[in-house]
Amino acid sequence: MNKYLFQICKYLLLSLLVLTVSSPAEGDNGIYTHRTRLGIVNGLSKVLGKQIIYHFRKIPYAKPPLKDLRFEKPQEFGAWGNVLNATAYGPNCMQFLGQDNRLLPNLQVSEDCLHLNIIAPNDLNNSSRRPVFIWIHGGGFTNGQGMSVEGSVFAATGDVVLVTINYRLNIFGFVNVGMAHPRNLGLWDQKFAIKWIKQNIQDFGGDPNMITLFGESAGGVSVGLQSIIPTNIGLFQRSIAQSGSFFSLRDIGTESEKLTREIGRVLNCSNCQNGDSLCLECLRRFSARDMLLGYRKGVSNLRKGFSLKAPIGPIVDQDLIPNDIFTMLSDSTSETSKMFNSIDFIAGSNDGEAGLFYFNLIGQQKAFHFDLKQGIPTRVLCNNIVPYVTKEVLKGCDNISHAICNKYSNDGRANSLSYETILAINFFSDMEMSSLAARCLNFHNNTSKNSYQYLFTHRPTWGVIADRPSWLLGANHVDELPFLFGLRRWYPGNVTITPEEDALSSKIMSYWYNFGKTGDPNPKGTSEWPKYNKTSIKSAFIIGEYRNATVDNFHDRMHFWNEEIPQLLALCSSQQTLIVSLLVSVVQAVTPIARSHLVTHTTRLGKVTGLKIRTYNSTIYQFKKIPYAKSPLSLLRFEKPQPISSWNETLNGSEYGPNCMQYLFENDKRLIPNLKISEDCLHLNIFAPRNLNKTSKRPVMIWVHGGGFTNGQGMMFDGSKLAALYDVIIVTINYRLNTFGFINVGAGPGRNLGLWDQRFAIKWVKDNIMDYGGNSEMITIFGESAGGISVGLQSVISKNKGLFQRTIAHSGSLLLIRDIDDTEKLTREIGRIFNCPECLNGMQTCLDCLRNVSAENLLQKYAVAEHNLQNGFSVKSTIGPIVDGELIPESPIDMLLDSTSPASQMFNSIDYITGTNDCEAGLFYFDLIEQQASFNFDLKKGIPSRIVCNLFAPHVSRDIFKTCDKVSEEICKKYSIQSKNHSQSKETNQAMNAYGDLEFASLAARDLDFHSRSNKGTYQYLFTHKPIWGLIEDRPSWLVGANHADEIAFVFGLEDWYPKNIDISLSEVELSSKMMSFWATFAKTGNPNPENTQEWPSYDKTTKRFIILGEYRNSTVDGFHDRMRFWNEDVPKLVSECQQKTNTSNQANIISTGYSVGMLMIRIVVLLLLEDVFIMQ
Repeated sequence: MNKYLFQICKYLLLSLLVLTVSSPAEGDNGIYTHRTRLGIVNGLSKVLGKQIIYHFRKIPYAKPPLKDLRFEKPQEFGAWGNVLNATAYGPNCMQFLGQDNRLLPNLQVSEDCLHLNIIAPNDLNNSSRRPVFIWIHGGGFTNGQGMSVEGSVFAATGDVVLVTINYRLNIFGFVNVGMAHPRNLGLWDQKFAIKWIKQNIQDFGGDPNMITLFGESAGGVSVGLQSIIPTNIGLFQRSIAQSGSFFSLRDIGTESEKLTREIGRVLNCSNCQNGDSLCLECLRRFSARDMLLGYRKGVSNLRKGFSLKAPIGPIVDQDLIPNDIFTMLSDSTSETSKMFNSIDFIAGSNDGEAGLFYFNLIGQQKAFHFDLKQGIPTRVLCNNIVPYVTKEVLKGCDNISHAICNKYSNDGRANSLSYETILAINFFSDMEMSSLAARCLNFHNNTSKNSYQYLFTHRPTWGVIADRPSWLLGANHVDELPFLFGLRRWYPGNVTITPEEDALSSKIMSYWYNFGKTGDPNPKGTSEWPKYNKTSIKSAFIIGEYRNATVDNFHDRMHFWNEEIPQLLALCSSQQTLIVSLLVSVVQAVTPIARSHLVTHTTRLGKVTGLKIRTYNSTIYQFKKIPYAKSPLSLLRFEKPQPISSWNETLNGSEYGPNCMQYLFENDKRLIPNLKISEDCLHLNIFAPRNLNKTSKRPVMIWVHGGGFTNGQGMMFDGSKLAALYDVIIVTINYRLNTFGFINVGAGPGRNLGLWDQRFAIKWVKDNIMDYGGNSEMITIFGESAGGISVGLQSVISKNKGLFQRTIAHSGSLLLIRDIDDTEKLTREIGRIFNCPECLNGMQTCLDCLRNVSAENLLQKYAVAEHNLQNGFSVKSTIGPIVDGELIPESPIDMLLDSTSPASQMFNSIDYITGTNDCEAGLFYFDLIEQQASFNFDLKKGIPSRIVCNLFAPHVSRDIFKTCDKVSEEICKKYSIQSKNHSQSKETNQAMNAYGDLEFASLAARDLDFHSRSNKGTYQYLFTHKPIWGLIEDRPSWLVGANHADEIAFVFGLEDWYPKNIDISLSEVELSSKMMSFWATFAKTGNPNPENTQEWPSYDKTTKRFIILGEYRNSTVDGFHDRMRFWNEDVPKLVSECQQKTNTSNQANIISTGYSVGMLMIRIVVLLLLEDVFIMQ
């Protein structure tokens, strides 16, 4: 065996041993004979202070696993015939032990080791019913023994029964020849011992209905695993996992199987190379000692260089542990979850667990060029250690290496080796112990049972692991054990126990006893130790001293490992193979989406079949193509949506339905699951995490897609990641588009049908989402572009009050309604093409004529009509929402100017976020492509200022403000470069700002000004990040920031949007995580900031504060408020001056025929005149 590996094992063993030579004086041992149901047993009675402690040792709980029983599950021992001699400890299970007999009562090893030891105080009456504690020792599943804990002090002080057990170790306990033969034998031994105690402990004064498992290191792992094995339900009531998590599985079977094959090769058992069960028959022929030597040789042969992996231990065996633990626990109805939910649970770790790390690094000093006694430099962590860790987790995932290095490298607060070493210590402790404990607690926190977390921080006067580096500040691995089992039994006689340590020991014992008795570690009537709460930064209870170096940012570091790392792994897992790792818990969290199956779910409307998918550390249920209204076919074309009744047959919700009528192209296939189009499209899709229980009451987020009210679909947006990572339900919807959704033949039915569809879908969600685990009183609507306009408009429709609680409008304003005359003109042109004369006069019979046209023909002629009405460059849109006198009875700005109007009351009842991207002008690019020849410029090189002055500004003035030439002049001055010495890029930046400010940013600011009157949350963002890959692919090189729609991928999950050949950067992953967190937190609370943070300021009309999501870019961010003031204050004043120079009829003409922005600007004049009223409201 590699000498350093042997040294690690030696000190790991030392970590578990009791210094029996230092025990305080006790009364003479006497033989005590006791009668049990299994037979008579002779034990020891010992005097400890004023108490008598009874010891019964080497009690067999299973048959000796010898000969044919080697590598078999434990077998029942039954009653013993003669008087059982239980006065001396039995042998240790097969392992390598040192020669220092100070450390253990005996150094014998044997396969005949399946014994337990009972320590009971005062009396052994059946009626005593004392709480029972079962100690499972650690030792890396390769070493350890029950006798290492003598137990008298623990049992006597707490008046509890203590049981310590042996279980098979290393190759004897965790051999793996494949699925055909039992595996995890060591865990089976533990389970068998627990069952024996449950059945027999009453004979020793214990309460079989008040049993607590506890263990440390590998024992902590074992306790956790026993706590989720379904067949253990009822065997015990509580668990304490110390420095060990059930997520610390060794692997999914590959490493231990490889080791078994190597042992077979060393021992010339050829059957072992093929995973043949005959391998075990061959291995049974060797003596236990030869087997142990073969194991040591096999480990040595396979271990090459630096590694943090363990060679052997528990695995997913498809029997005792049937599946990966994340999958089982993510389903709250699984038998695994039911078991975990049946117990109270404590998990914790020490703040200096990196004492083990020290032994991993001893042999690497020369290779890594550093002196370990001096400390661990950041360069060693980043260049040597972290890459090894990353390699053992997921091959080639460099993003993880960068993220870990950034998290645990010097952040500028100090520039010393000691500080770098502290960061390295935290890295190891967090990765190996603390983050995994937090993961366990996150699952258990969802139960009705008690959950608690601790962090032990006291650096003891004397440490169990003697070779302790001077730089290890806090509590080393296993340092808590002497405080738990009695300092005087552990500390050498020449070490003085301080009063502070004595008091700390008493406190820890008291916590453990209280928990074992009541499920609450706090003494009755106190609450010093808070219950664990996964959203709280103070859930970890400090036992010891508050040490800044290890305790500061503890919660933030847990978030890093349990939230950010899984997301990074998810990016890699889609392209690479998951492999063995000590971080297998994190790997399991991101198993690829390949594992899915059909599920049938019963709702009040009927049964529906959907998909159950394992992804992103959660189970996601997907139900697609759920109808929320009747199909708008035949006579229902151009009618408002009609309610759908329940369905009798099981609804197939496993595949997306068709898109609503629109033009689609082959290159849309990458983001759209199918290119089918149909009028029968009023469907929605539901993405629900974890379970579908009605009592779950998860926040609901309804996505309304964009596409200019002419294109778009719900199926483009997979809500799985947002749902999985943030425990929300995502719903995406379809609604009728273009002429099918926004036809306008004048007063009467048929107008704003797309908005009616959206409203109908929202109401369906309100009425039915409870059946999918959603909270019908916690609904957020959000959407982008036309979807942003839509959610804004839904937020001022008075009929919607109570349907939803929050709104997020991306790049779309509720003020951007279309011009009623333009939309009616388009309908007349379509009627003319189809020879429907009724349409030319605005008659309702026009709709009857158009209902006789096929959907495909109507779509085609709609496109022709749009083309016919185009007349060169324009900033107007001819289709979309209008003032219809019903759903939108007046222009939104008129309704909102009256703070007492139903629209204002509706708007004031919700929390509201809106924002834009800093380079929305990617859309402007497409408007200008056809203008290059006319204006003699090369668009690929940029947009000259003369285009702003001679094209954009005049058209804005003409189309929006008619005869107000002064507006054109001021736009030119504001957004052109006046100096001679400037670059084309500066002119282009100004031109981009002109378009983005007019069309998006200034209107968002107006929405916010209105909403800030309310007492609800109001927030603004500016997304500025230029992504590696953009949704709008034809992107000019001069577009420096975030194009239109660029933020969507960051909200729904980059990996579902970026092409597979695009590497996603760490900074983009971090930005996406931040945005998803903001959006989900807002949906839950109405405030996007996580608890106890204020990174995103609320918006108010005075300060107009907003958050920048991305980079601070001078060209787009500088002067932002000044530019908003130009459009929302200066331009309205100019318009007012123009009005004064024209007659009333001309003014009316401006208002009635202008583009929506013009309508807005005119009304802003009124708003400015009523500023005092505005502020008071």
